Parts: sequence; structure tokens; C-alpha cells
Amino acid sequence: MANISMQKKQAGFTLIELVTVIVILGVLSIGLSSFLKFGAQIFIEATDRNQILSSARFAIERINRELRGAVPNSARILFNGCLEFTPIAQSFVYIDIPVTPEPDANVVTLVPTDTSFTAEEDDNYSVVVYPLNSDDVYQTINSKVFPLKSGNFNGSGSPHTLTFFNDISFTEDSTTQRLFISKKAVMYCHENNNELVRYDIDGHNSDGSISGQSTGVLMAEDLITATFKAGTGSRQRNGTIELGFEFSRNNETIHFNNEVQVPNVP
Repeated sequence: MANISMQKKQAGFTLIELVTVIVILGVLSIGLSSFLKFGAQIFIEATDRNQILSSARFAIERINRELRGAVPNSARILFNGCLEFTPIAQSFVYIDIPVTPEPDANVVTLVPTDTSFTAEEDDNYSVVVYPLNSDDVYQTINSKVFPLKSGNFNGSGSPHTLTFFNDISFTEDSTTQRLFISKKAVMYCHENNNELVRYDIDGHNSDGSISGQSTGVLMAEDLITATFKAGTGSRQRNGTIELGFEFSRNNETIHFNNEVQVPNVP
């Protein structure tokens, strides 16, 4: 009988053993929960980072692509910190243009190309010749930009012509005899403390100020800071535009610094 009682006593757990097991299981549970929490946090941070990168890449690539196709020296920083520039609709090499002190004329003759182009009075095209700074693109007083009335050619062998509303005279010739045809300017702004918004500019006043703009289109969110810096090119050197963006979401912050070289020269 004594042997049976001793075997039963040896088969049970002591209080110390039970407490030890509970403590070990508690430590393991805490470690496991911390591990799972850490893994979930990594996943959330990676998701936020990927969303920021996706939004930023789209916006930056869009700006880069548009800037590379901009009229030389058309990029400028406005008083509200927005970036404005004018995309090229077409560019041509001209044979002859009226230049001061030559007599004014309302027709420009172009070198024939395979490019087709059609412009009518209400299309709001402008012709820019030899812009050395942004004022030359937006201020008509400098006599380097004039509204285009018409033009219609489809690549035939005869010389192509552009017609203006009035007799005009440009300030000077382009060293490459190139002219640029533009339509609407584009503006990018940092708004509402976290958005990058794009606008189409409908027109400018004679002093270069904006006379009208379209409804803004949201290009990126989570943008906490945006800086633009436009460098003016020279007669032979391309202009550059520096872009600085800082995106942030759930304490995940990414900085982008980008320099865009406008490949077009006056």
C-alpha cells in the first residue's frame, strides 16, 4: 500500500513545476506576439513605402516627360511657388521671318518637312522664336512670341507658311533658325499641404500673368514639401529644372531630388 501511494505521489506535478511551466509559456507567448507584431509592422511599413513610391514615380515621370518637351527657357517659378512651363506643340526650321529693322509681315516661311500641321484662328496657338528667358515666352512686349492665325500643310514639297493676325516683327533671329509652336502652358502646384496638382493654363495677359486656368488634376498625395528651381539656359546651353519632393505616410518618409535637363535650345 505504501508503494502505491509513493508511485502516485511521484506521478504528479509540484507547484514549483507548474509555476515554471506557466512562466515559460507566458514568455513564449510574449515573444511570439512581439514577433507577429514586428512582422505585421514590417508589412505595413513596406506597403506604405510601396504606395508612396508608386505615387511619386508616376508624378515625377509625368513632370520629367513634359519638361523634356517644353519650349526652351519657358520654365518659371510663380509667386505662389508653382512651376509653370509651356510644352512644344510643334517645332520647325524657318527660311525667313520678319526681324527688326526689316519690314513687318504677317507670314513666316518654313523649310518643308514630312510633318503635317493645321492651325485655325480659334486654336490659340502661339509662335516663339529665340526665347532666352521665361519673359520671352509669356510677355508679348518682348516681340518674341506672337499668336498664330493659321497654318495648313501636310508634308508636300512646297515651302510651308504660317500666317499671323497682324503684321509682326521678331526681335532677333534664332541662331538655329528654329521656331516653336505652343498652345497651353502647364502648371504644377503643391496644395492643401499634401497634394501635387496639375493645371492647364488657358492664357496669359500681356505682362505674362495668367489670365485663366483649368480645374486642377490631382497627380500625387502624401506630399508634405515640394520645391522647384528653374535654371535658365543660354544661347547654346540647355536649361535645367531642379525638383525636390518629400513624401510621407504613417511616419514613413521618402525624399526625391531630381534634376531635369530640357534638351531643347533656343
